Amino acid sequence: MRIMIFSNSIQGRYGYSNVFGNVAKSLKQAGHSVYYFGMQDLGPPWIDEDGIVRLGIRYHGWGADCLEDYLRIYSIEALLTGMDVWLDDAQYIPPLCKKLKIPLISQITVNSSPLSPFLARFVQQADYIVCPSKFVYNEITNAGFGGDVYNINHGVDTNIFKPLSEEEKNEMKRKLKVEDKEFIAITVMRNKSHLQKDFAALFKAWKSCLESIPEFAQKAILICLTDYNEPGGLLINMLRDRTGLTPFIKFVWAKPTKDLSSLEMTWEGNPEGMLHNANINFNAYEMAKFYNIADVHIISTFGESANLPTIEALACGTPCIFTACTTGPELVDEPKTGLLADVVTTLTTPIISDIFVTDANSLAECIKKMYEDKEFRKECSNRALEFSKNFDWNIIGKKWVELFEKVSNDMLKLDYQRGRLGV
Repeated sequence: MRIMIFSNSIQGRYGYSNVFGNVAKSLKQAGHSVYYFGMQDLGPPWIDEDGIVRLGIRYHGWGADCLEDYLRIYSIEALLTGMDVWLDDAQYIPPLCKKLKIPLISQITVNSSPLSPFLARFVQQADYIVCPSKFVYNEITNAGFGGDVYNINHGVDTNIFKPLSEEEKNEMKRKLKVEDKEFIAITVMRNKSHLQKDFAALFKAWKSCLESIPEFAQKAILICLTDYNEPGGLLINMLRDRTGLTPFIKFVWAKPTKDLSSLEMTWEGNPEGMLHNANINFNAYEMAKFYNIADVHIISTFGESANLPTIEALACGTPCIFTACTTGPELVDEPKTGLLADVVTTLTTPIISDIFVTDANSLAECIKKMYEDKEFRKECSNRALEFSKNFDWNIIGKKWVELFEKVSNDMLKLDYQRGRLGV
């Protein structure tokens, strides 16, 4: 089957890149011809070493000026989208697929409740809906969409994201200058919008711990992997400085490796480094080392469709704290891999759906529990390792292959509504 995937470019290592790059490889290994239309790729088409044909944008960032040509000249039989399809820029895709009689398979990102009418307008036009969590599946089906709706979680390479040796952990601690800390908390949250990740609640909670635990300032550190200058986000460094937290919260910077082949993490302020940003993400091996030095990984969020960093952290055996909303219950509460911080209130957004505000006091109590109870952390770690096996790409990849087997079989059936003549 000739399949096109339209998502963030594989080499970008954004969340969508990590997920759909692996989906592409799974489908290619299953014998499909895979064409990957990367939203950040430029230049003529090329075939990478994995055998996947890579396609780049023309002028329109969402491919509106070239997608039809790509679908036509490569005789694409099915289109899979992995992007924020609720945006106006993506609304041309369903009518185009209908015009060309190509089935549209869309992974839907839902991080609020109930389902936004802006999302519903796309969902109702897709032939197959893929939900990356039970939360999204429930939101889609509760909104009245039945039929071809599937729950396929994000995956993780457990050959990379796994517990590492003490030597590897100590190396990462030295690079970040935190060898002297007994309790290391990390957060991997993109600062893309001030209504996606609740850094303010996290910083308030950390300050509460500093004020209530005498030795916390000496023993504990919070390390943030994010870009505090990202356009559209919150000026997190200003928030940190204004609240007097500069000595106690640090940001990850990036520097070239010795062989110049990649980037590695380094301490904030290193004159040989620079601030990390979303376009220069670290490779999977470096990320695995980062998760491994943490006693806890914290996600204070307004809502998540899945949250790949949590899945990666769990695979490394790192306990997690998550806001008690969206995918928090299924990733942390149900498998007992950490703690959930309460939601203090909800906010209705311009897309007519509610997001969730983290209770900073509750989050502080979760952090205190993790700090004070080493045995509890160990229990959470053991359960995290067991639970994360469900997200191994060997399992998740097979689910995608099975879905496209169904798509292929469905194309052989007579369907007047979709304009298919069958055989």
